[in-house]
Amino acid sequence: MTEASESQRWSRLGPDDLLQTNSPVDNVEETKVRLVKNGCEIIKDEPGFPRCYVKDPFGLIYNLTN
Repeated sequence: MTEASESQRWSRLGPDDLLQTNSPVDNVEETKVRLVKNGCEIIKDEPGFPRCYVKDPFGLIYNLTN
């Protein structure tokens, strides 16, 4: 992966929050439950879309989408 394409995958939500722009998954609900059981925190849930923002124990935020 080139440096330019790698930097395009990441953006900041706030001064302390690093967001990986998209993390496609097969099932947002199942993935969300599994990640919370393993120490992640739901930041924003949009079940009608379906989309969910999850913060991992290291502070990285992922946008889970179908």
